[in-house]
Amino acid sequence: MFKFLFFSLFITTTIWSFSQEIPSDVEKSFNSMFSSAINVEWSRTDDFYEVAFIFNDEMKLTRFDKDGKWVFTKTEMVLENQLPVQVRKAIKSQYPDGYASRFQKIENNDKSLNYEVEISLDDNSYLVLIDSSGKILNTQKVEVAQDERNVNQEE
Repeated sequence: MFKFLFFSLFITTTIWSFSQEIPSDVEKSFNSMFSSAINVEWSRTDDFYEVAFIFNDEMKLTRFDKDGKWVFTKTEMVLENQLPVQVRKAIKSQYPDGYASRFQKIENNDKSLNYEVEISLDDNSYLVLIDSSGKILNTQKVEVAQDERNVNQEE
């Protein structure tokens, strides 16, 4: 289930076919950072190249610009207790009745470290972006398709 969520939430463009080429600078950057990555799947947005893969037994998604400059890497976290204490406190304080269900660590090229947490509250879901000190940077409501909501209710 985590693999499906990870890939469906972050890869919003179609997967490249084998006939399309990845610019050598982009591929070199990726290989220098993640040389032992497995299950590598490339996609492209208008301005960026994204790679979903497994590295050191963790699911990751990383983004490079067209010149091969690394932009960020998101790492799927399995358990809430993997989050820093300050981040967990911020979640409990801001969403005391919420249920945290998905966690990601985001390493940015400016050396900042943020966390994205999906919170379910009152039949709604929110993606909450929190910095490593526990400051909430952004909250975005997640729109869930009606058919997906029906599947979740049946489970």
